[in-house]
Amino acid sequence: MTENILPAEGNAPTDEIVVETTAVDAGLLARLALIEDRPLVERAAAFAELYAELQRTLEGHDLDSAAKAGLPTATPAENFGENRV
Repeated sequence: MTENILPAEGNAPTDEIVVETTAVDAGLLARLALIEDRPLVERAAAFAELYAELQRTLEGHDLDSAAKAGLPTATPAENFGENRV
């Protein structure tokens, strides 16, 4: 899906920006819309859950890429000593 995003009236530049939307993007946008419709307390919890899920996904991709490249695969928390006693 392709969306055309135009700047607000009076804002430069006037060039049209084209954004490619993937199925993953569409799913995330739908999920965000559902979260926005919830009461404040539920919304905060849902955003926290989504944040944690996205963080795990990103860290997992980082670990997968590092392993394929033959690099050490410590998590960011381990790299910065957050798990030290």
